[in-house]
Amino acid sequence: MYPTRVFAVAVILCVLLSIPAWSQSLTSGDLTGVVTDQTGAVVPNAHVALSSSETGTTQNQETSGAGTYRFALLSPGAYVVSVTAPGFQSMARSVTVAVGQTTTSNLQLALATSSTTVEVASGQSIVETEDANLSTTLTPLQISQIPNPGNDLSYYVQTAPGVTMNTQAGYGNSATYGISGTSNLFTVDGMNENDPFLNLNNSGATNLMLGANDVREATVVNNGYSGQYGEMAGANVNYVTKSGSNHFHGNADYFWNGRTLNANDWFNNHTTPVTPRAFDNDNQWAASIGGPIVKNKTFFFVDTEGLRLLIPAVQPVNVPSPQFQAATIANLTSNGNAAEIPFYSHIFSLYNNAPGASRAADVLPGGGCGGFTSATLGSAPCALQFQSAISNLTNEWLITTRVDQVIGNNDRAFVHFRYDHGLQASYTDPLTSTLNAQSDQPDYEGQLQENHTFGASAVNQFIMAGSSRQT
Repeated sequence: MYPTRVFAVAVILCVLLSIPAWSQSLTSGDLTGVVTDQTGAVVPNAHVALSSSETGTTQNQETSGAGTYRFALLSPGAYVVSVTAPGFQSMARSVTVAVGQTTTSNLQLALATSSTTVEVASGQSIVETEDANLSTTLTPLQISQIPNPGNDLSYYVQTAPGVTMNTQAGYGNSATYGISGTSNLFTVDGMNENDPFLNLNNSGATNLMLGANDVREATVVNNGYSGQYGEMAGANVNYVTKSGSNHFHGNADYFWNGRTLNANDWFNNHTTPVTPRAFDNDNQWAASIGGPIVKNKTFFFVDTEGLRLLIPAVQPVNVPSPQFQAATIANLTSNGNAAEIPFYSHIFSLYNNAPGASRAADVLPGGGCGGFTSATLGSAPCALQFQSAISNLTNEWLITTRVDQVIGNNDRAFVHFRYDHGLQASYTDPLTSTLNAQSDQPDYEGQLQENHTFGASAVNQFIMAGSSRQT
């Protein structure tokens, strides 16, 4: 297979007027609500402030004449929304904003009797009231604790209602409500992460979609009705990467699995003679660190992940029997073709020295002769068979970096870069490693996003993304 390099560049400019329900986009969410007094009457011109619990950044608005407020294009995470108005007690509430969803937090103010601030803890609403999308959001805690060998991002899709694992040997890891596994759209920070040839999720040398340790939140939308969806008929799977905060944070994980932890393969145990337990070795790691460059202004996050695998390729192998080899050499000699004997001797040596060839047995029907007959062989078999279980190295290494910048009260931006490189064991030859085929697969990706708020009724989001990969 010749290597193929694919380039993709996308620029998305989105100007959103009057803040419709879909303004949260593929990488952000919205927060909205109504401010009322204790009688239920709306409170216009109240001052509403929104502060990020992680980065300390703030945004400010005044409620409309109907007492409503709305903060659009928010990065997912924890926030504190507070409201003050003349003649009322100030109030603060903790809220969580999720990707692709609108969080509603209605605030009721009490009449001021003294200078008092009321703090209320608020969880994320279970029922989406702003649109008809059926979505499942996975929090950072869920992503970190769901068992996921290989750190494959596509695995999380299977946790959503209506999604089943693909076990029918078709393309794609999962199907949504019976729709083909090639109909799912994967995005990372708003950039499409689909293979342009088979329309599957992008994957690296291990055929896994690495990056779980770099993902802050994942949202699986099974029927995207609102404007930011609609490119594919299946699930829209959106990933938003982690960012730094005002506090340094990180993690380090290492997983290992090997031959000593695994029993012999069922098929190996049922060969004659029994095939010994093969050597396998699985190393997997992840580590990250993030924090402030300039407090409340500039933040960084760096993640690295990798796999190093030796997995047996189990397959039956037929080799010429000693009697067949001897008959072939004798035939070459008697027919005056002795010059060809070194070539055939070399070929036979490959068969005879193949890993596991010493276990070859006469188990093929008719001695493996098929329609071949020879007086020289007599009743001897033409071919023997053994079970090969040899390994070939596959490895993959990923590193990502993200820098977030608070430009001003109305402008926020980030840039995210990812490099994925690996060596894939495309073919493992059972006779000699000289004939093994390996594929070098580098991948480069990047996203740039800038959000600008014009006021309470208009926002703008600019996304530029590109990728270059070789498969």
